[in-house]
Amino acid sequence: MSVHRLSLLLLLLSLIYVADCRRSRNRQSPPPDSYRVGVVEHAVIPPSPPDVNTRKMALDGMKWNVDAYNRTMVEAKRMGVKLLVYPEYGLYGTRMTRERMSLFAETIPDPKEGHRNPCIDRDFTGGQVQRWLSCSARYNYMFIVVNMAGREACKPEDECPSDGQFLYNTNVVFSPKGEIIARYYKTNLFKEDWFNSSKSDDLAIFDTPFGKFATFICFDIMFKKPTVELIRKHNIRNIAYSTAWVERPPIFRSIAMHSGVARAAKANILSANLHWLPTNSYGSGIYTPDGAVTYHYRKNDPKSKLLWADIHKIDMEAIEEDEQEQEDEIKDANVLDLFKTKDLPLFKFKHLTARSGLVEVCQGQFCCKATYAIEGHNQEDYAVGIYDGYILASEKKLYVQICTLLKCPNSECGTEITNVRTVFSHFSLKGTGLDSYFIFPSVMAMDEGQYKLASDAWTYNEHNGIKSQPEQTVHLHSANLLARVYRRDVLLRDPNKKKNEGSEKWVNSTINFVLRTITSFIFSIIV
Repeated sequence: MSVHRLSLLLLLLSLIYVADCRRSRNRQSPPPDSYRVGVVEHAVIPPSPPDVNTRKMALDGMKWNVDAYNRTMVEAKRMGVKLLVYPEYGLYGTRMTRERMSLFAETIPDPKEGHRNPCIDRDFTGGQVQRWLSCSARYNYMFIVVNMAGREACKPEDECPSDGQFLYNTNVVFSPKGEIIARYYKTNLFKEDWFNSSKSDDLAIFDTPFGKFATFICFDIMFKKPTVELIRKHNIRNIAYSTAWVERPPIFRSIAMHSGVARAAKANILSANLHWLPTNSYGSGIYTPDGAVTYHYRKNDPKSKLLWADIHKIDMEAIEEDEQEQEDEIKDANVLDLFKTKDLPLFKFKHLTARSGLVEVCQGQFCCKATYAIEGHNQEDYAVGIYDGYILASEKKLYVQICTLLKCPNSECGTEITNVRTVFSHFSLKGTGLDSYFIFPSVMAMDEGQYKLASDAWTYNEHNGIKSQPEQTVHLHSANLLARVYRRDVLLRDPNKKKNEGSEKWVNSTINFVLRTITSFIFSIIV
């Protein structure tokens, strides 16, 4: 053999060895005090054709996505993942009507009445999709959390909708044996007229060998129930979170909000977001009290993405909170509709005018203070902003207090930016006069036009707010503190009322029809 061929052979063998070492390292067990989890940002395959009008068409559409789920489960198993979370609407997408969603829905058994195993239970009649998923969990021997449509039959005395059923946005948890061990009906809907809002007090808590978990869905993360109740009353520090989060820059970005909740709650949040650009949904990650362990935030990447990481167990005592009475709506408060404006018109801003210093802006007793230092001569427009009031979201007005230090594309702040050149060698952000104990911190950076979570570049605590780490520099997009004042929230319309009104109209029209028929009959006899 020539020297040239021998060199090529040795190079090939070394590459194979390196690749095998990497695979072996990936398969290695996590450290004793941690466990391996995964989330999938699934690029949903919508039904084709979209106008589904039979159960068979619905099943055929879901089968494409279940098959894609199976492929990621096989890959996750190879990586040693023990629990895997899938996104909201991942089986069928978001283009729905109530009639269409009914074709996708299945009757999901209540785990409190026993753990059914659709894969091996021949008498199971809940639905084919549950059987597919149960077998997938069993074959790959892992916990999986899957979002689907749940159905419950109802009676008129239950404020039953006109179609005779409740349809719920549902998370289902399957054990490594394929058993259904948890079921959660979404409480806080967001522009989902095809679903009913759950009125149940049930919280979906389930046990694993690596600790207690709970699961909830998308918009739920913004509310006291279930999020705060699970964390503060039930001491749950591991959340399997399915979402189809709608991006709303600059503050309400998926990776910023969800990592901020993990820091504030001192919890592990496994966030699986849908990848579906028609609703501007993308951005998934595995978040801990110390920041993001891994995340994916690529709008124009059309492929599904499996993320996995080893995370530590968290042992904390439950925090008994003081029950605060619900307050009346503050009539003269600001109301910001995030989905009808492209900037932040009701924020009060003060622009940075020097290369370093302190800037403070206040609304009443609530103040936002930032200190900063900028490197070099490249200084773009930045401002400190504050907002104290409501944000309008679907049928609800949520009370928030927001403190932000952010880049402005021009004299107006809040619109999209495409790049950051300014380098901060120091920054801090603190809110005073906040009327809440639950504050979500986040820091976003930009690098060559890509948004990033600068998790290692800052710290946060309740007393000092956000502080950059010494000797760290950041191409800062924004630093944010978002406080939720739950007791001031206002329900504008019961999300179930519209469906129930349909039932009432149907009953009334039926009664009127019967009365007209009887009257006509009597009149014909008299005449």
